[in-house]
Amino acid sequence: FGLAALIKLPKFFAIAIPATLLMLTAMAFWPDAVGFQFTAWRMAVAVMAGLGLGMAGCALQALFRNPMASPDISGATSASVLCIIFALQVWPDASRVDLFLWALVGAGIVVTILFIAMRYQLRVSQLALLGIAISAWCGTVASMVLTFGAGAASVTVLWLTGTTYGADAQIGWLLLAVTLPCCLLLLALARHLDLFTLGEDWGLHLGQPLMRLRLLIILLVVLLTAAAVAAVGAIAFVGLLSPHILRLLGQTRHWVLLLGSGLVGAWFLLLADGLGRTLIAPFEIASGILVSIIGGLYFICLILLGYRRP
Repeated sequence: FGLAALIKLPKFFAIAIPATLLMLTAMAFWPDAVGFQFTAWRMAVAVMAGLGLGMAGCALQALFRNPMASPDISGATSASVLCIIFALQVWPDASRVDLFLWALVGAGIVVTILFIAMRYQLRVSQLALLGIAISAWCGTVASMVLTFGAGAASVTVLWLTGTTYGADAQIGWLLLAVTLPCCLLLLALARHLDLFTLGEDWGLHLGQPLMRLRLLIILLVVLLTAAAVAAVGAIAFVGLLSPHILRLLGQTRHWVLLLGSGLVGAWFLLLADGLGRTLIAPFEIASGILVSIIGGLYFICLILLGYRRP
């Protein structure tokens, strides 16, 4: 990947440190008796969405062998947001559960397109370009819809920015039902992700069903991304930043990278949710805005300090 480890941590500490940070952050922002159920479910949704995005980003970086790959590159984020925007334009009073299902419809469209592309034996680099093209097209259409249909513009902007506001028990259970099995399946595929980093054609020499593995990994990534978008909106940087941190800590095995990236993503989004609720209370800052600010500063510092040439 071209990423040099800043420090080599044992595998146990690479998982224990983000898990400890996650618990400490949850304790710091734990809700009081007033509004306990609302805030507790909101925190749970932030943790599950961050877990899914972190693991999805790690899997895509292994599949594409590119440290700059993120869940956005699959096209799932843009397609899910576009379906949500269309739904809000037609049904402004749509419930969060309805929007969750519409986001999964967008994910299904992306998976269908990528499956057709794989049938034509496209390489991984070509699949990445296809995902970027899908994202660009969906982003353009979303902007047009918002421009000419301003009826629900204020609500749809929140989905484009990303926020944990309004998450409830229904969304929490739906998100858990999608995120948990997908994350467990990705962990089961950790050994295959280790082999993907050796090159695109390793499966031809080992007799592995390469196309099926790619399709399964992309399917899991798209489902995790769509579920997170349906719950908290289009939050960037979580799936990109989390695997970066694990690799800078010297981790290369994907069972550690997947689990650690999920924990870092969960902690990152929970921290953004807590800060957004408390920094200028009683007003709120959208979680997606804080994530973009922190993630952007992280990569600026990483480029200026961590990758400078001697």
